[in-house]
Amino acid sequence: MIPVPDYLRKYATDITVKDKYVGFRFACACGNKTFSVSENCLSPEEETQMIPLEKACKKLACGMWGAATTVDDEGKTHHWKLLTPFGLKGWKKEIILPPWPLGAQISIVKCKCLSCGQEHTLFDSRHHGYGGICGEKSRELLEYLPRYRCIRKSCQLLIRVFNDAAEQKSDPESIADTFDAISIYAVSETGKKTQIFGYDA
Repeated sequence: MIPVPDYLRKYATDITVKDKYVGFRFACACGNKTFSVSENCLSPEEETQMIPLEKACKKLACGMWGAATTVDDEGKTHHWKLLTPFGLKGWKKEIILPPWPLGAQISIVKCKCLSCGQEHTLFDSRHHGYGGICGEKSRELLEYLPRYRCIRKSCQLLIRVFNDAAEQKSDPESIADTFDAISIYAVSETGKKTQIFGYDA
């Protein structure tokens, strides 16, 4: 059985377990089930930093023979635009990518209870999911304080957490927080579900 992640467990109601995911409604500790929802966004300075990065990425991706990435003996990553159909063995051109802004390296969704005002983090890629728990993260990234924008003013929440059942250990609780993916849906008063967030962790 796929478990509800530990950090969400006490807020999970109406739990449904399927082969590849566990789904549940989110409820505040006060009992309320209606929330506003926000996600992290780039600051104006970070948006400016993204311009040369996007240009470099477009340059790397442009061309019929594709692109490739290598890592040298010192651990430095190199990005190559392939100029022939022979892959890395053929002619290639290195494209230097500017560093990604910190705000572009993370995905965070949080909600605020419309009854008591308590805020809850639904997902933070630095701390949740397989990459958040097992991946390497700099101290600068962990201490980064993101900006947020509102994506829903009022809705109920349905969350689905996915895990490959074939990879589960004999103790499913041990993989509760190292899930593969998460999807979050806004549920309207009429019961209509709209996906507002998805992340492969």
